[in-house]
Amino acid sequence: MARLRRLIQREEPELTVVDGLKLVEDLATRGVPIVELFTVEEHLERLRSHEALRLVVDGGRAFLLDPATMAHIAPTRQTQGLLAVVAAPGAFPTQPFRIPAMPFNFFGGISYRYELPF
Repeated sequence: MARLRRLIQREEPELTVVDGLKLVEDLATRGVPIVELFTVEEHLERLRSHEALRLVVDGGRAFLLDPATMAHIAPTRQTQGLLAVVAAPGAFPTQPFRIPAMPFNFFGGISYRYELPF
């Protein structure tokens, strides 16, 4: 628990904490290494149904928290009940972000889509 607090406070710059089941599933699907998981019981079955996340759970790197503890420690106001420790974006080799040549219309304004390096 102390390590998770240090990570949330960004005392270990090579790692970061992300909150949310969908975000964690997306990161795992894209090959971002999941170092550890902290979850509430209701998410365990869904974690086991995702191949990459099941490896984290079965490998003993997933920790169960009660909902009150999760709400207290989570870096967001409305936690989704799942925290994942992942490598910070600058901590693993990546290519620079690329901007496509064609802008797209986003809510009436011009914006650019950034391609994530993972």
